[in-house]
Amino acid sequence: MKKIFTSLMTVSLTVIGFGQIANVSEVATSAPMLGTDSVHEIIVSQSDDLSNGIVSDFFTDLGAGVYCADDFDMPFNGKLTKLTAYGFNNGGNFMDDTTSVRFYIMDDDNGIWMPNSTNPEFDALYSFDVPLNDPALTVDATGRVYLTLDLEVLGADVVLLEGEKYWLSVTPVMNDTNADGTLRWNWLMSSTQDFPAEALLIDPDELFGVGTEWTSIQGLGLPSPNLAMQIEAVPVELGVTDLESNVSFFTYPNPTTNFVKVSLDGADVKEMAIFSLDGRKLIESTEASVRVTSLPAGVYVVKVIDTKGNVHTSKVVKK
Repeated sequence: MKKIFTSLMTVSLTVIGFGQIANVSEVATSAPMLGTDSVHEIIVSQSDDLSNGIVSDFFTDLGAGVYCADDFDMPFNGKLTKLTAYGFNNGGNFMDDTTSVRFYIMDDDNGIWMPNSTNPEFDALYSFDVPLNDPALTVDATGRVYLTLDLEVLGADVVLLEGEKYWLSVTPVMNDTNADGTLRWNWLMSSTQDFPAEALLIDPDELFGVGTEWTSIQGLGLPSPNLAMQIEAVPVELGVTDLESNVSFFTYPNPTTNFVKVSLDGADVKEMAIFSLDGRKLIESTEASVRVTSLPAGVYVVKVIDTKGNVHTSKVVKK
């Protein structure tokens, strides 16, 4: 199996094959951490203090990608405001070799510390494909390559629930790799572990032969189970509370791409359905989540009956 990690060492650059070890002349330095004020809170702060990285890219000439992800908890009901991943580039020039950066937020698979997905392209709770020239994306390529997405500038409401587990995946789209992996972005390791799960990698199209299931990056030979990243958020009030039933109801993501989920505080979901605006039932479930990937873009009605017999409705936009 080809190795899929890269080491930053104080020797000259060498790249061998699609996934072989590359060494680049650079000394590891930590990225500056932003402060916390009364509004924005840093909920993840894992600095880039190690000299190893692992590939996390989509290769356009191969039509496939390799995805890494690391976990985090929400300490409050909140809206994410900034996502930052610390990495470095192999070969070429990142600004010339990359067309966009994809950011994925995946929910956890029922508390088992595993992303609830097999391919972030199709299974992410929130997904953003941000062109390199978008003002919401900051690329600091002065030495290493740090990628920051400002969700407020992007105009995206990424709302997540208190106490729930989630996963962040960051995947630059490399536009000219010649199918040999000499041009790629590597996500740096961190010795800091803010949350207990190990960072994972999935290789849906077997580009590196490491399997189509999520695999521990430390098990692939890296010295740390953590990825270098920072996540900021602001607390928000969620949902509308029915004064008679005392049940709070909230629908998310909205807009959505792949899923519609509901949160009930004071009851559980008994039935959930998605309707067209003319009243046709399109999807139904007994769970608090339904997949809407196949629905055309448009506005839909979400109807939920809870275990107390209350009916809740809201509208959701499918992108």
